Amino acid sequence: MTPRDEFIDELLSAYLDGATSPDETARAERLLQSAEHRETLEQLRSQGQSLRNLPSFKLPSDFYQRVIAAGEVELGDRRRSRVAAQPAVSAAASNGKARWQAALIGLSSLAAAVALAFLA
Repeated sequence: MTPRDEFIDELLSAYLDGATSPDETARAERLLQSAEHRETLEQLRSQGQSLRNLPSFKLPSDFYQRVIAAGEVELGDRRRSRVAAQPAVSAAASNGKARWQAALIGLSSLAAAVALAFLA
């Protein structure tokens, strides 16, 4: 898909949502004189309807805290197993690596929470 095609899809999507300026509305309506763009609009309309028909989920109010707690438990388990399996390393190297691991697990947990929130 070319940048122009992406722009047209975005314009038609905004038009479908009623979120276009008067100039954008006029441009979209000119585009819709083309059968190809009318088909694109119908596909967007169909996709929107399909999304609205998906079931919605409500996350428990403590979901975020549970995800963070699970990440912290897993991080602790990984640290203990690595310490037992690896030779001693300098404290500076160990702390730097642990911080990266903690950050990655935290970001992974946050990404999972955000993804699940979008399903709601």
